[in-house]
Amino acid sequence: FFSSAMFRGVALRLRVPTSTLVQVQRSFESTSKKASTIESGSVHRVIEETHECCGDGYRAPRVSTAQIQPRKFRECDNDILYVMSMSGDYGARKERLVRDVMRVDNITWNEARQKVDGEINKSNDSFAWLVRTPYQVGVFGGFIASVTSIPLVFHRDTAEWFNENFVHEDLPDGGIEDLDTFWKVGNWTWGWMEPYLGTASFVLLGLQFTRINMQRLHWKPYTERILEWRAERLARRYPQYNTDIIKEYSEADPWDQ
Repeated sequence: FFSSAMFRGVALRLRVPTSTLVQVQRSFESTSKKASTIESGSVHRVIEETHECCGDGYRAPRVSTAQIQPRKFRECDNDILYVMSMSGDYGARKERLVRDVMRVDNITWNEARQKVDGEINKSNDSFAWLVRTPYQVGVFGGFIASVTSIPLVFHRDTAEWFNENFVHEDLPDGGIEDLDTFWKVGNWTWGWMEPYLGTASFVLLGLQFTRINMQRLHWKPYTERILEWRAERLARRYPQYNTDIIKEYSEADPWDQ
């Protein structure tokens, strides 16, 4: 339909006899069909060379196809690495940097890989101990607080020891022996444990709320700021390489690895 309308428009504009346009149209349609047939046949031939029928209506790759599949990032094409790096894949970003080092320094892949794993990675991880300190404090502090909170609330001996050394709260009327269930122990300890647990929970909730609103305003929290600072630092140290590639590698590179 589109071809007929197109040729009629051309005939009206150029004042070409209709019979001539009809012949041109038929020739065009014939050529299009032939090209489509050839293209379809080429696709089928390629599929037959790489896959075989399994008898259930589906195709499976041949052994020759499986033998040439990429098994490491170094075997992937540049286009595939680019797409994977946009998704944040560390291996793809590292391989892109290796190839950029090869391009700029005109060296082999092994030499470029050694430079990335050694010199560039060491430079990227400098002052890592200082940057990791807040995370390590959070890990150990959170673990200790979460593990000790249960015995401090429900274990009678632990609660009694903590009360004698830190809280100095009066014992129950019936004495400590009257706390014969963990429910009673929790009811006694909740008077001083509730402010601690409630305040800690509210602080974490407030920090999480603050982080969410910072991200909505496109303000970078601590982690994002550290990654950006590290990426900018590495790009300044190696200005001869592509800035985007080396920044992407720095952001995805694990600490001390």
